Amino acid sequence: MQYCRKRDFMFCEYCGTMLNLKSPKQDKCPYCKSKINVKDLVGKEISYTISGERKALKIESIFEVPGKVEVQRVKVNQPCENCGHSPVEIVNTAQTRSADEGQSNFLECPACKHRWKENT
Repeated sequence: MQYCRKRDFMFCEYCGTMLNLKSPKQDKCPYCKSKINVKDLVGKEISYTISGERKALKIESIFEVPGKVEVQRVKVNQPCENCGHSPVEIVNTAQTRSADEGQSNFLECPACKHRWKENT
């Protein structure tokens, strides 16, 4: 409980539901209806990290990031299905199948720009 109060203050300390903070004085959890005193939240700071994937997918942020962020793709010693060029790059990985099966790698050839999916 103490950990929740120090770190995740935008979440209900009883059930973990995200708070909306509709009132500047007191709010109520939308799930368990427990009351939260907004004065306890004054002075706390929220921060987050922008990942390289957001830049690669061109997802814009409302904040400017100082400096340049360069995304480097992982290279795999494997020939391209289309042209045979090696190495190819992993563009993304995702869990597209059930949890007990491996992840799916989305690959791209830097020479011919051919893309394909490979289940591992």
